[in-house]
Amino acid sequence: MQTDSRDLAQLSAALQSPGAFLYSARRLFKHYSDLLLYGRSTRRQRGNALIGMLLKSALDSGVDLRVNAPFIRLIQDAGRVSGVVFEENGVRQEVRAGAVVLASGGFSGDPVMRAAHTAYAAEHIGLPPESNVGDGLRRAMDAGGRMAQGNVSDYCRAPVSVLRRKNGEVVKHPHFRLDRCKPGAIVVDAHGRRFVNEACSYHDFVMAMHAAGAVPAYLIGDQRFLRKYGMGLVRPFPFPYRSFVREGYLVQAPTLAALAEKLGIDAAGLQASVERLNGYARTGVDLEFRKGADIYSRGDGDPAHGPNPCLGEIAQGPFYAVRLYPGDSSTTCGLVTDTHARVLDADNAPIPGLYACGVDMNNPSLGTHPAAGCNLGPAIAFAYRAARHIVDSAGTPSAASQNAKPARAKSEWTGAGTAATLD
Repeated sequence: MQTDSRDLAQLSAALQSPGAFLYSARRLFKHYSDLLLYGRSTRRQRGNALIGMLLKSALDSGVDLRVNAPFIRLIQDAGRVSGVVFEENGVRQEVRAGAVVLASGGFSGDPVMRAAHTAYAAEHIGLPPESNVGDGLRRAMDAGGRMAQGNVSDYCRAPVSVLRRKNGEVVKHPHFRLDRCKPGAIVVDAHGRRFVNEACSYHDFVMAMHAAGAVPAYLIGDQRFLRKYGMGLVRPFPFPYRSFVREGYLVQAPTLAALAEKLGIDAAGLQASVERLNGYARTGVDLEFRKGADIYSRGDGDPAHGPNPCLGEIAQGPFYAVRLYPGDSSTTCGLVTDTHARVLDADNAPIPGLYACGVDMNNPSLGTHPAAGCNLGPAIAFAYRAARHIVDSAGTPSAASQNAKPARAKSEWTGAGTAATLD
């Protein structure tokens, strides 16, 4: 269901005010009507809205889009990249172009590259499409490009839970902010001990999992927490949850000791951790990890809960748990490029005709994850710079760019150049 911040506030208060109830009822009716008519919601928010607008812009501009057409190799003439070979419906085809811009989505779906770029590779769960296997990166390296080294992290990380249905379907859920940040949640390791501020950045959360060896980690809450905030794929009241228990995604037990036994973790450690957290909830001060003391975590808590919007007692059985695994929303390690997004070789010289953006380009923040969108921002900025450089190098500005005002005192043309873009 596509939601924005206003939707979340209204949906959370659906049973608390008539206005929120009517708003939520309209949103749910529209959502499920779309599912019946089209198989998916027609409403787009956040990143989905951005992609929708970009897709419409491409279609309006006459861009030829090909899907299910794997990238085979780059075409090079006298050292210059001048096109690509791809396969469509079992037939290999080639496209000649003045330049090639690689944007193939990184390597999150490739187990070999994953093993080389992260700890706990066997347990790591990637959220991007499993077809993102680094084919653009490999083809660039075949042409002389190189991958960056020395990043703080090679992924934009996020904790993930997984539902494995009996029919073989695998459903992944990123725990960005909707459950672990709320009052009444605790996350522990196999010893039943807390190891992190549960409401910290999702990237920092996974880094803490690695550092503590908490793979998997366990998100735990009581009946009150589950029905008020939900846990992962389990939505809050009035949505049902017992099917998730039957499928093994949500673990339920009448006591904390029984829950620890089902999870295979230390019961005494869990009981002690919960008792300490309950004490912090009463005072509003987390003496161990300062949950709710910083603006980031408080912003994702429950503003109606006090004295700390992120701290609540865990006391009302039955008790529930969801297993969390280290995962990612994208890779951040990519090709070394210059300020025009040109791919550089081992001598730091640009490979003529070859550009990279998105997560095929090494992230400028070097995997530090300064904020949400730290991949999207550079992707847009450097795609723009690549396009400008291609046009300037070709010396053939588009008709639209001829009528545009220059961005700086020195006239620089904008518009679409001759380029084959892989995405």
